Amino acid sequence: MAETAPKKRGRPKGSGNKSVMLPEERYMKRNDQEYGATEEYKPGDNSRVIRHFMALRKLPKIDITDAKAVDDRVWEYMEQCETDDVKPTIEGLAIALHVSRATLCNWSTGATRKDSGHFDTIKSAVQMVNGITAVNLYEGKTNPAAGIFLLKNNAGYTDVQQLTVEAKQQEFEERKLSDVLEEYDDIPEV
Repeated sequence: MAETAPKKRGRPKGSGNKSVMLPEERYMKRNDQEYGATEEYKPGDNSRVIRHFMALRKLPKIDITDAKAVDDRVWEYMEQCETDDVKPTIEGLAIALHVSRATLCNWSTGATRKDSGHFDTIKSAVQMVNGITAVNLYEGKTNPAAGIFLLKNNAGYTDVQQLTVEAKQQEFEERKLSDVLEEYDDIPEV
């Protein structure tokens, strides 16, 4: 009797070895639809954003006690975002102003510098950033989970769930003690 060769295991012929793919090929084949985003990343997108933030970091420091200088820097930041085609963020605005995110949030809520003109300028800038985020979310240009997260944390958006609680009185039938004991007598012992 002739011996048969054992069955071959692994990928079918012609399927190629997908693990031996150059990083550029893997990057270009990445489909962000899997992650909920609607736009695909293109080569250079990350470096474009990195260059944008490096340019912000290199902006000369301003006198943050001067409300006019802060206002000018906010507009300079928005123009830089438009030029670099990068979505404005609270963090980006903080980097452009050379302050922490917490400081920026304190200015926008009026916790500090409310009477110095910072409040109106920063509140307006934060509203613009949140508005842009909301529009991008509505138009499907932002991952829904990321957009919702940003708007909840930066703009005070909340999920509203209504619960109606009704107190109902439970009705019991009146039974005699002898009837209840009789039911328990019918239960077999284990």
